[in-house]
Amino acid sequence: MTIEKELMSWVGTLTGKSMFADSTAMLLLTTDFLKGAPFALGLLLTWIVPYEQTDQKKENRIDALRMLIVVLLAVLSARIAQHFFYSPRPIMVEEIGIQFSSMAKSVRLDWNSFPSDHMTLYFPIALMVSFKNRGIGIALMIWSVLGVALPRIFFGRHYPSDVLGGMVIGSLIVGIVWSLKNKIDPTLKKISDISENHPKISITLAFMICFQIATVFDGARWILLTFKNICIYYYDRYI
Repeated sequence: MTIEKELMSWVGTLTGKSMFADSTAMLLLTTDFLKGAPFALGLLLTWIVPYEQTDQKKENRIDALRMLIVVLLAVLSARIAQHFFYSPRPIMVEEIGIQFSSMAKSVRLDWNSFPSDHMTLYFPIALMVSFKNRGIGIALMIWSVLGVALPRIFFGRHYPSDVLGGMVIGSLIVGIVWSLKNKIDPTLKKISDISENHPKISITLAFMICFQIATVFDGARWILLTFKNICIYYYDRYI
């Protein structure tokens, strides 16, 4: 076995030793309110700030729209990468999974582990929030490691390299989008003006997006997957 697989086998032996550790890890794995809601809240606090000057309000909205582009690209990039890298989750590798407790093995996943889509989404959000509010951004970075990544490693959902890969991909997307500010900001300004003229609609959309961020876009992904399966079914049946 590789060094990382040996590491995950050792991590597996740590499960089942403490009811508190196992229960906490399971809670953080399965509860979106604890796992993802802090990042959605961080975006809301960054966007909806009571600036008094109109120019600052517009700048804030444009930043929020840039963040939205990064979020969508992060989710898409993670899924595309998972199609190209065959990497079964540690819990699914027989010689590793046998080391984990029954609680850790209670949910078995069949999706590739690299990169961690959670970290590809949440770490860049923390990074972007730090541009506007350093304290909140650093707190979210720490939470992305301790509250999101660590429980997923502890219960065999990801290798450490999956987590680091997600962080790198997410950070690269932030860098690319921010480097293209001069090209995309004129369009974002137009969208910002529209949102300012329709505050009820823009706030509603912001809430829906933050809700999806809190749940790692699970709802949207299930809708798209269902639509895909329906299309495949009728294509195979009638074409």
